[in-house]
Amino acid sequence: MSEVISRRKSVGVMVGDVQVGGDAPIVVQSMTNTDTADIEKTVRQVAELWRAGSEIVRITVDRDEAAAAVPHIRDRLMAMNVNVPWSGTFTISAISFWPTILPAPKLWQNIASIRAMWALRPSAIRSSRK
Repeated sequence: MSEVISRRKSVGVMVGDVQVGGDAPIVVQSMTNTDTADIEKTVRQVAELWRAGSEIVRITVDRDEAAAAVPHIRDRLMAMNVNVPWSGTFTISAISFWPTILPAPKLWQNIASIRAMWALRPSAIRSSRK
């Protein structure tokens, strides 16, 4: 006997051109396991995940070197026509470089979303996107 599982009601949000939540179908999401500062490995893995069917790919930005790699990763993925929305997940140890990267909207162009761990208030992210 099969059991129907009901979904919790949520508000849909767009991550790039992919809707997550709301009435949207379940989305395949992946997260790289590379050192984001290693540009070549991260680009290769994001592209592989996209080709395998991932609809959103997340990367970890946990220190200054990883943050510095983000625009290079973006540029290489764009050159390869890898059009998967991707997001940066920031950790508590990354707080030291937030003042440097938040005011730089060009750095985050083409990155679908920024996910921050509990250490950063969401209002700080919203105000940086103006």
